[in-house]
Amino acid sequence: MVAAGLSYRESGRADAPVTLLVHGFPESSFMWSDVMPAVANAGWRAVAPDFAGYGDSEPDPPGTWERHIESVERFRSELGIETCVLVVRDWGGLI
Repeated sequence: MVAAGLSYRESGRADAPVTLLVHGFPESSFMWSDVMPAVANAGWRAVAPDFAGYGDSEPDPPGTWERHIESVERFRSELGIETCVLVVRDWGGLI
């Protein structure tokens, strides 16, 4: 799946509360593969994007922190995520 130019993985009901899983560097949403089913089984919707240039997402220069922040905001907005539990790993926490 792709939203706002970012590939992503998703697990759980579309109407469930959202857990946004943000990977570290140099990783991808694949790192959340074992976590996502448990999140979904707990009644949450797990959403894990690949940052631009990582995983299955195409590069979107420049690869600055600001650009990554903008891309996550566009992603969140396009999917209609207004509130979520944010789970970060490694440098993903900077975003």
